[in-house]
Amino acid sequence: MVRKLCVALLLCWSTRRRGAGPTARRACGVESVCLPCVTVDRTDTGLGCDHRLVPLIPTPSTVDLENAAARLGFKLAGTPFRTQTSLLCPVTFEGQRGFVKVTNDPEELTGARALEKWAGNGAVRVLARQGNAVVLEYAGLPVRSVIPDDTAATTVLCAVAERLHSHTPEGFDGFPTLQRWFSSLFADTDSRFDHIREIADRLLGRSDRPVLLHGDLHHDNVLYTPRRGWLAIDPKGLAGPREFDYCNIFTNPTPHVAVGRFDSRVKAIADTAGIDPVDLLRWIACWGALSGIWHLEDGEVARASLPHAIAALAMERLGQCRMTS
Repeated sequence: MVRKLCVALLLCWSTRRRGAGPTARRACGVESVCLPCVTVDRTDTGLGCDHRLVPLIPTPSTVDLENAAARLGFKLAGTPFRTQTSLLCPVTFEGQRGFVKVTNDPEELTGARALEKWAGNGAVRVLARQGNAVVLEYAGLPVRSVIPDDTAATTVLCAVAERLHSHTPEGFDGFPTLQRWFSSLFADTDSRFDHIREIADRLLGRSDRPVLLHGDLHHDNVLYTPRRGWLAIDPKGLAGPREFDYCNIFTNPTPHVAVGRFDSRVKAIADTAGIDPVDLLRWIACWGALSGIWHLEDGEVARASLPHAIAALAMERLGQCRMTS
């Protein structure tokens, strides 16, 4: 059954949206348009493409990039390229390699604020920032490219999550909440998710101390640097229980691995991160349902298959836990 499920999911994987957060349309309430993903050679950038609805806000231009260089004092060290939300370019800044990101996207700018809060603890450093431009320290290759072994890769991702969470700031200064993200799940009326909505309501109603979450922690958003080790990039930046940050691992890096390694990952993450396995399964079920609903809201029916399959696996394991308890 697992093999058949993997084959079906692979059919829609090649253009799957990787982003974890709600689209900027839902986050900001502005008009939006669906655009195709811009193909970018990621080999040495660690920057992913993100299929999503892009708000109709001004797209950064090369003039914006030139103005940012004049303001911040960096020098272009490569050819600028675009993602759906940003204009990026390798740069040198005060004698070191870096990347500049020029963006008008509110979600990207919130992520930059999260990086500033972490101040290099488990994430790339913000070398300079002004207005819609942010200069980031250079980072190398992602976990997916460096570590083929899934258990070892999972251990790295857990270690990075722990570093980020342990450096949560005192205040969250207007970062969105996990409750806000889950509004799409609670507004949905699909009866398949009735029980999951009840679980999510209980999880979000707890009085657990919130942390500053990455929100999109997976195998392409943690990169290796020889000098500073493993560092996270491209956070969403939101406040919520730490358990949520481990859930996106379960839908990456491929459907075959996500489904085939599901049980071993539950055990490994529960043990490594010190999370109750039943609680972890509950969060995975809620995240999978929510992620799939986002895809459906965006008209991406096929891409909802994997997160909903992971949610179903989590619910099945929860049922087995109840039977054996």
